[in-house]
Amino acid sequence: MRRVDPTIRLIASGMHGVHGKWPMSGTETWTERLLSLAGNNFDAYSYHEYIEPLDTISRTAVAPLTLSRGGLEDLRATINRLSTSLRPQTTFFDEWNLWDAWNRTPGIQEALSAAVTLHLLCREANRLAVEGACYFQPVKEGAIRVLPTTAELTPVGRVFSLLTAHAGAFPVKASGEVGPCDIFGSVSADGQFLTVAAINPEEQSCRVSFLIAGSSVENVGAATAYAAKSSVGSSDLVESGIEVVRSEKQRHSVVLPALFFAQIEFRLAKSLSQSHAFTRIPIARTQNSLATPLRA
Repeated sequence: MRRVDPTIRLIASGMHGVHGKWPMSGTETWTERLLSLAGNNFDAYSYHEYIEPLDTISRTAVAPLTLSRGGLEDLRATINRLSTSLRPQTTFFDEWNLWDAWNRTPGIQEALSAAVTLHLLCREANRLAVEGACYFQPVKEGAIRVLPTTAELTPVGRVFSLLTAHAGAFPVKASGEVGPCDIFGSVSADGQFLTVAAINPEEQSCRVSFLIAGSSVENVGAATAYAAKSSVGSSDLVESGIEVVRSEKQRHSVVLPALFFAQIEFRLAKSLSQSHAFTRIPIARTQNSLATPLRA
C-alpha cells in the first residue's frame, strides 16, 4: 500500500478500554504484540472506550476522569515504552460513549458524561497525543434524535453545541474554588475573548469562584446554561439563567445548580497572550500545552 501511495496513514486497531466487560484477556499482551511485531507499519493507534453506567448519575458522569484517562495513559505508556522501534504514533479515540446508550433514551446521564469527556480531551489531548476523537454514535444513539418528519438535538447534542465555542481557541490553565465541578477555559485566537465552561455533575448545587489573571475583564458577555428537568438519567435539559457575580481583583463567582451546564464569555480589556492563563486546571492533574489551538 505504501509503495502505491507513500502518503497514506495506517491506523492499528486493538483492545483497550473494555474494563473487563468481555472475557477477552490479554489486552496488554495484544497491544504490545501488535506494536512489537508490526508497529513500524502504523502511524497511529485506535482506542475505543465504552463506560458501563454506574449506580448514580454523578459517578457515571465523572468516570471518564479515571477510566478513559487511565486507558489513554496506559496506551501512551505502552507506545512510549516501544518508541525506540516504532514510527512516531498518535492515538485516535475513535469510539467513545456510555455502554448500551443506543438502547435507551439519552438524557442528562449521557450529557454529563459527554461533557466531562470533552473537557478531558480538551485538557489532555496534547499530552496524550490524541489526534482525533469520535463520539459513537451521534445519529439515533445519543446526540441527534430523528423523528418521522423532524430531527432535534438530544441533551448530548446540546452539550456538543455548547462546547464548540472552544474550537479554534487556546486552552488555558485554571485555578479557584470549584468543589466537585469541572471547569475548562479557552482564549480566542485573537486573545480578546475568554470562554469558560462549567459542569456540575452532582445532585446538589455548587459555588464556583475563580480568578482571571493576565488581563482585566471589560464585560461579561453571552452566557448559556442548561439544567436537568429531573434527576432521572433519561431527563431532558431546559435552558436556564445564570448570574455571574464579580468582586474585586478580577474574581468572579457563579452558583451552579445540580446537574447543570454553563458557558460564559468574557470580553477582555486587553488581548490575553498565550503566556498568560488561569493558573491551574481543577480536575485534571496535568496541564495542556498552549501551543496548539483546539480543533472541532
